[in-house]
Amino acid sequence: MFALMKSVIAAQRQPADELRRRIDVFFAQGRISEKEKEELEALVFAHQSVDAERASLEERYGLLALRMTALEARMAALEGVQEAECPQWRAWDGVSEEYQPGAVVLHKGKKWKNVLEGMQNVWEPGVADERYWMETEE
Repeated sequence: MFALMKSVIAAQRQPADELRRRIDVFFAQGRISEKEKEELEALVFAHQSVDAERASLEERYGLLALRMTALEARMAALEGVQEAECPQWRAWDGVSEEYQPGAVVLHKGKKWKNVLEGMQNVWEPGVADERYWMETEE
């Protein structure tokens, strides 16, 4: 198992986190010794590939960008700052927190205000009843 893991590490095709997890499992199963574990961990560190890590970094940057957008929207709402142009409504992506209470959006030529109390609104304006979005002139 030790020789196989050395060749897998040298190939630099898997993320370092995944390789470290496998090394830990093999050690726990008794398939490699403590000395072999230490050597494999050192090889992982020495052979880390930027290309193998890139996908997880891109995902992290994408999530950070979504979070940043949501935080900026929340700050603007808390500070009472209104943008010069009302943002266009977008369907909820399952991650963002854009439509907090009081958020105003443009949808199908009308402005809508989130009237849900204390929670994010994931419904489409004008589709659900007035408990979710209310047409406004703000």
